[in-house]
Amino acid sequence: MKLAFVILQYINYQDTINCIKSIQSQTTQHLIDIVVVDNQSPNNALALLEEQNRTEQNRTEQNRTEQNIHYVQSASNQSFARGNNVGYRYALDKCGADFVICLNSDVVLTDTEFCNKLVTEHNTKQYHLAGPDIITPTGWHQNPLSCDFANLNKAWIQTKQRQAWLGALLRVTGVLEIAKHLKQKLGIDKRYRKSLTNITLQGSCIIYSPLWTATESDAFYPHTNFFFEEYILSTICHKKGYTTRYLPHMQVAHMAHSSTKQAFNSLARQFKFRYVNYRYSLGVMLAMEEM
Repeated sequence: MKLAFVILQYINYQDTINCIKSIQSQTTQHLIDIVVVDNQSPNNALALLEEQNRTEQNRTEQNRTEQNIHYVQSASNQSFARGNNVGYRYALDKCGADFVICLNSDVVLTDTEFCNKLVTEHNTKQYHLAGPDIITPTGWHQNPLSCDFANLNKAWIQTKQRQAWLGALLRVTGVLEIAKHLKQKLGIDKRYRKSLTNITLQGSCIIYSPLWTATESDAFYPHTNFFFEEYILSTICHKKGYTTRYLPHMQVAHMAHSSTKQAFNSLARQFKFRYVNYRYSLGVMLAMEEM
């Protein structure tokens, strides 16, 4: 099987280097390509990444792996969904990938058997999409977002629109993460401990199997800017009868919102970015629901 990891990068190329190193540490016979999509970083991040990777590869004499890294510069800042879609289509068209794994640049594969496990799991119990146990530095397990498919009805979306300011505030202050982590520590939320099917997956690491890549031209619904992409993806899977799986024995580390914090270095700017894009994405979801 051929696997392609799509890494969407913005500004913080040091995170991308760590992500790439973790992929290169995989113990597997499967062919691996790495596709880095730079989402029009203003700091020349892609050139800096290429140069540092070249230096690192020369020092460690791992030139074979260097040949499997593809650098793609997007023409503009194309949002989370469209940026990932650029890399996804490159992985299919240029790399001939069977599996595509979309990663945030601040994700590190902590399991050297990650690639072997995702293929074995698919061979044992097929899925369209899958996600691993995603763990933040505080110990919060981000997957799954919910134990079933998203139900994006009009009332739910409109409530979220009215509360967009609150959602943005809880995120930028870290209150939401603390509350969710506490529920897990107290044993109130145990969802992350067991394998689950037909759930909503967190978006920082999503595995697209050959069942998806053989028929779907995009990884994400392309009309949002940022946020709520996972809920739309979950709704699409539900409507099409696709299978999603949560695989807790596969783990990755997620630094969580690293690029956002670098791009917007004050809480006020982070809040405005989240609030504006929450409202926009919810508007897109509402239009979808009314179609």
